Amino acid sequence: MSGGWLYSHIVSNWFLYALAISLATFSVYNLQRIYKFKKQATLQTETYIWLKKRIYWMNPMSIICGILALLLSAYLVKDVLSNGWLFILTVFVSIFYVVPFFGKRLREIPFLKTFLIAVVWTCVLFYIPWLNEGRKTEVVQNELTAFFFLFAALTIPFDIRDMEQDRMQHKTLPLLFGVTVSKVVSLAFLAVFYLIIANINQEIWQNVLLGSIALLAFLLVLFTNSTRSIFFFAALDGTMVLIGLVSFYN
Repeated sequence: MSGGWLYSHIVSNWFLYALAISLATFSVYNLQRIYKFKKQATLQTETYIWLKKRIYWMNPMSIICGILALLLSAYLVKDVLSNGWLFILTVFVSIFYVVPFFGKRLREIPFLKTFLIAVVWTCVLFYIPWLNEGRKTEVVQNELTAFFFLFAALTIPFDIRDMEQDRMQHKTLPLLFGVTVSKVVSLAFLAVFYLIIANINQEIWQNVLLGSIALLAFLLVLFTNSTRSIFFFAALDGTMVLIGLVSFYN
């Protein structure tokens, strides 16, 4: 009976984490674009047209989702003094990623964009929930490092996609060193992720599913260019989700 309750408690908590993260992602992603829309900042033509038609309901919807995400997070965080600072830091980074801070957006600092995204996703998806469940940093630091490299690896292809849009304002890896070097760095990061995970769990070498998904991610990165369709990059995003799920449940 107690084991069943514990399992239900863990599943329930992770469902609430997933819901809070989904609401926060929807809120932050859309509020960033609404801010850029209102400031007449550079937006892709399709995004601008889409927002122009829906801005009247997207703004309140994003705010509502943000409030719900905050309420859920407040409910889930057991020790605000110990764990709340990390949550506040991720919110801070998410806001000033597009809003100027001392006259400069965080995403405009050379090289920083990829690593900021990787740090935020690693914290939100793994570090904060693990801390909240009482796991010590030294116990999970290898997993955190592995997933940081995974998120960094799969962020770089999106910088390749957005090269023309970023050219006037940002100094991303592809703009500074070119597409080929960027792909090499991305593939190297993927390899580092896989090696760390394999070192943590030796049996992962026998996991055909994880190997197949990692190979798919490798190929998608290899064949990335700025003209690929939205479905290509959706598939790339999908490999990140699948790798995380397979690694987590292995």
